[in-house]
Amino acid sequence: MIKNLRSPLKRHMVVWTTLLLLAITATGAQADLTIQADETFQLSNGENLIVKGNWDKDQLGTFTPNQSTVYLAGVDGKETIVTGANTFYNLTVDKSLTDGSKKFVGTGIKFESGKTQKITNALTLIGSSSTERLIIGSDGSDTHTLDVNGASSVTATNLQISKSEITNYTSDYVDPNESISIGGNTSGWFPPSETHSTIEASPASIEANGSSTSTITVQLKDANGNILTASGGTVTLTTTAGSLGSVTDNNNGTYSATLTSATTVGTATITGKLGTADITDTATVSFTVGASSASQSTITASPASIEANGSSTSTITVQL
Repeated sequence: MIKNLRSPLKRHMVVWTTLLLLAITATGAQADLTIQADETFQLSNGENLIVKGNWDKDQLGTFTPNQSTVYLAGVDGKETIVTGANTFYNLTVDKSLTDGSKKFVGTGIKFESGKTQKITNALTLIGSSSTERLIIGSDGSDTHTLDVNGASSVTATNLQISKSEITNYTSDYVDPNESISIGGNTSGWFPPSETHSTIEASPASIEANGSSTSTITVQLKDANGNILTASGGTVTLTTTAGSLGSVTDNNNGTYSATLTSATTVGTATITGKLGTADITDTATVSFTVGASSASQSTITASPASIEANGSSTSTITVQL
């Protein structure tokens, strides 16, 4: 285990160099990286840090990556565990690398349940093939989160994913022909599915007065039923009655539009498209009769003229 390597000039500063880490990990033995509560671990711009073991950061410890690259290489036959909330500049876990010192050789990687790993520049997660995937998951019952907001590059291929959420992943998605989800809870990884996405109306019944409105919401989901947390393309909506406003992309996996009622009683069916593909789900909104109005109610007589003989009749009708 690598820890307590402190600079004699900075009591609370841990400064590890690439050369030192390579010298320690080159033996093939497990070398965990531990950042304790009172320690600050910083890397210099352009440095490569190779960790052949677990990454363990106390919540009161500090990791300052600057513009460095962290390679999680793992240990043959063992899982790699990453604990604590961390911020990385470049984070690479790659089973396909030819450089044996940087290649991930473990059985899989698990991030601490409920914690977020922030990647500010490049995230690389690569399995060897569709039959030798990189296993990514959580070490507990809750999901972990990979936040790539602002990252310039995300490469994710040949993965086996469970209990994992990736946020702000807007440029590309994991190819479902290469990677798989097991155990669900893989929000944000896979592309939206028109057969699993939903359309809902709230409220589902409004007055047929030409001004009452209902909010139509599309929730994009992937083929595993997990919700998307970022924009997933272009969504369009149409209605069979009333009128629909423009569709707003909320940039969180949902889209919304406002349906305005018609002036006649009936039912509006709202359908949608994801790109050019029809969304399977639909929503309905009922246009109903409103409360009675004295100013709008009418009284009619039929016939309007009868003989004044004490026996002729006319039917009086009140229409509310």
